[in-house]
Amino acid sequence: MLMIKVYIDIIFFVFMKVQKIGSRGFLFTFPDFIPYPQVPMSIQIYVINGKNHLFICDTGIEKEQMIMLKDYLKDKNLLSKPIIIFNSHFHMDHIGGNGVFETAQIISHISCRANMVQTMERIKKEKKARLKDKSIAYPTIIFQERMVFPQDNVEFFYSPGHSEDSASCYDQLDKVLYVGDNLVDPLPFLTWHRIDRYLITLQNYCNFDTKVIILGHNLVLNDISFIEESINYIEKFRDFDIDITDFTPRHSAWYRWSFIYIGLDLKDKGKDKEALKYFKHIKDLIRHPKIKPLDEEELGEIEGFLKEELENK
Repeated sequence: MLMIKVYIDIIFFVFMKVQKIGSRGFLFTFPDFIPYPQVPMSIQIYVINGKNHLFICDTGIEKEQMIMLKDYLKDKNLLSKPIIIFNSHFHMDHIGGNGVFETAQIISHISCRANMVQTMERIKKEKKARLKDKSIAYPTIIFQERMVFPQDNVEFFYSPGHSEDSASCYDQLDKVLYVGDNLVDPLPFLTWHRIDRYLITLQNYCNFDTKVIILGHNLVLNDISFIEESINYIEKFRDFDIDITDFTPRHSAWYRWSFIYIGLDLKDKGKDKEALKYFKHIKDLIRHPKIKPLDEEELGEIEGFLKEELENK
């Protein structure tokens, strides 16, 4: 990828936007991440220049993104402190650049590291790679509930929701909360069956003293109204009572895949009967104009999967 430095206040590299947050934060935004066909998103990586450490929240999906980020930090003389990388969860679009900072310590929840190891072992066996480079740097420090760097006024805490291993970062000084994918634009993307625990995490976010809330993709929030909307959606999702009238392609992507992933998680936990409810629900809706994928290949993949799961059951 060609990297050209463009020295103006906001844009420093082609394909990378940099925004100052609070007194010591830098938000790096990379466009055109496409997790599903016709559903583009941006990737957001948040950096905190602490008193004793430089903290990097998530590392994107490609090493090239982190190389750009590293060059920016080098130009700003911000690489003199020990570097701490934080992985909010194990999904590929949040850990791809873990190895770019060779001397960095990498922090995650204990289950995040376990999921990363399991996922990479599976990917290495696949003929069709999901990553350009089938290697990843794993967390070197893990925590169970909470880890605090008191002199830096930075804390990391377990906050399951989007996934079982999700964790968050809170800058106590600037009152900035980084939530990874526990909040997603335009509505929550659920991959874990413990919906009750997800709601507790979001309600806990509402109790934080925050000035800024940063998502792993697309949005930066200045109040909790989006969290309250997300809580309302999840409560209705739990009851299979979502109004899909105004869904866009992105709404429908998160909606249909949430049912599939929760069904898979329930099946993995031995809850086959509950899993079938989720698979049956999305099967009945998959060709609805507001739910049907725009991409025929994705539609065929989903229908083939659901046929196999529901046949003779």
